Amino acid sequence: MTQQIEHIRISKYGNEFRAGGSIIKDYLQQILNMNLGEKQKAFYEWILRNGRSFGALKEITNPKIREILTRYRYSGSTKQCFYNSQLSSLDSPLQYYEGYYVTEYPIVIEHGWNVYNGQVVDFTAHHNRITVREYFGIKIP
Repeated sequence: MTQQIEHIRISKYGNEFRAGGSIIKDYLQQILNMNLGEKQKAFYEWILRNGRSFGALKEITNPKIREILTRYRYSGSTKQCFYNSQLSSLDSPLQYYEGYYVTEYPIVIEHGWNVYNGQVVDFTAHHNRITVREYFGIKIP
């Protein structure tokens, strides 16, 4: 079962907007409503059926994970999330995921990250001080 996430946005004029559920799952469902080829449709259906939701990124406090994240020379670039998370999963208990995330701006972005004991470990977002509100993706063995 996926988590239900509440997204709250405050406009520059002070208006509050609330959206319940998953922005990412809604986005993927909208893609399915487009005129897709058979293989594309099957791909997005598979992601929705097998994907896992994670809430907002939390600070990495586990000493074991902090030690793992100091082993490798990561790229600080925001464009290197797949490289960073694949590198982190080598010879470590971190699981590698690919999918999507949403920051404080409600735009769905393709992304790669790690998970340890059900908690997201995202070096790229952490290093670049990106506020992530939601993750949704597939574990890659």
